[in-house]
Amino acid sequence: MTLGRRIMTVGAGTALAQVITAASTPILTRIFSPEAHAAWAIFLSLTLIFGGVATLRYELAVVLPPDGASAAALVLVGLASVLGISTLAAATVGLLGSRVLSLEMLAFLQDWVWLAPLSVLAVAGFQLGLAWCTREASFRVYAMAQFGLPTGILAAQVLFALAGYRNAHGLIGGTVCGQIAAFTILAIVVVRGNASVFRDAFARPGLLKAALTYCRYPLFMTPYTLVSLFRERLAYFLLARFGAPQSTGYYNLVARLVNMPNSLVVGAVRPVFFQHAVGSDLKALEEPVREVVRALGLCMLLCWGPCAIHATMLMELVFGPAWGPAAPYAIALSIPAIALGMGNWADRMLDVLGCQPLALKMELFFSVTAMGGLVFGFWWFGDLLSAVILQSALLTIYHLVWLLMLFRVAGYRVGRLATVLVELGLVAGASWGGAYLLQRVLNPWLACGVSFAIVVSMALVTGSRTWRRINDSLGEVAGRQVGMSA
Repeated sequence: MTLGRRIMTVGAGTALAQVITAASTPILTRIFSPEAHAAWAIFLSLTLIFGGVATLRYELAVVLPPDGASAAALVLVGLASVLGISTLAAATVGLLGSRVLSLEMLAFLQDWVWLAPLSVLAVAGFQLGLAWCTREASFRVYAMAQFGLPTGILAAQVLFALAGYRNAHGLIGGTVCGQIAAFTILAIVVVRGNASVFRDAFARPGLLKAALTYCRYPLFMTPYTLVSLFRERLAYFLLARFGAPQSTGYYNLVARLVNMPNSLVVGAVRPVFFQHAVGSDLKALEEPVREVVRALGLCMLLCWGPCAIHATMLMELVFGPAWGPAAPYAIALSIPAIALGMGNWADRMLDVLGCQPLALKMELFFSVTAMGGLVFGFWWFGDLLSAVILQSALLTIYHLVWLLMLFRVAGYRVGRLATVLVELGLVAGASWGGAYLLQRVLNPWLACGVSFAIVVSMALVTGSRTWRRINDSLGEVAGRQVGMSA
């Protein structure tokens, strides 16, 4: 299967998952109140912080060992770590809940917080299963798992609502049930096809050796992920402690919404690109990498202008009148989300290049800066929106610097990337300006429709042309590699 076919296979599952998520969000916002979404967001924040590091990031290394036994040993090491950190999560959440949450938020969560360790176990175990699928190039299984997770969660949440839990309990209970079901099914599929490999890895005295061989992941990538998660989730805890539950609900909805394009691209491209990059000459991939960055930036920024201009109207139309006040958060959070989306799909290149210490240093510096900006903005301005705008500006700078550093350490031409970024800045201005002018001369709904018709057409043309150029470039790379091997 070619690289393009693999991306299409994984992309199909990821796209279906995003369609399920996008289509279900307006339903959930009408069933569950902003307060219920706020409590759900806090629960997810608590479990994702633990779940994101529960494997000690050994799942990132599963694709690297030359033999299956060593890779299976890494999966087992990761599972052992998951069990220990899930237990730690149970104790930590119980002890710190009353210290980091307001009494009102604590009342929403206290009956269901005991589910947090199960959620941590399911989230981390699911990531290990996906890592094994990436290693084995089982991209059909990967795609089905990506689709199955949000589908299971949505089905469980609707069932909870039908059973009378039209509150935070329904959102939380449905999430955990869906996560456990997805993890269990993926684990059965992986183990059934590789039972002898995992049995041999467990019987051999190679678990400690595997853990030590790839110790850079717990040493560098675990703190990297932990700092990143704290940076992403700090706003939730500030709101949960000092703000109104409605504001937390607005922030949660918008954060999920603006990251959907990034989740789609990362889910479709990252595992395939990582698996391909491990055995390839990264220098030869410069042209395809730059073309993908350019195409993603163009498509997102073309759509950004109309979305920003008509944000309040769109939020009320899609999610209901109660969600109109979330529009300013959507505009602020969308800018760093676009900067992140242009390069996040290629973040495993730093692992391939052995640059985990550099990734950790950048994440530490900019995360501390961004969290400091959020706290300072909250203290200085007295409201979350101003603090979010300040943090968004800092995060946008971080994601662009990260992209430039990635090109530098990979030996790519940074000047060519800088030219692309300037071009994208001009596109963002034109997109916003065009949507603004149409709003001034046309009826708001007509202006919105015309704007989206124009930008979607342009995005489709851009994506089609870029896809052809990338396929041609990858074909040339493959031809050169075959020639060299011959």
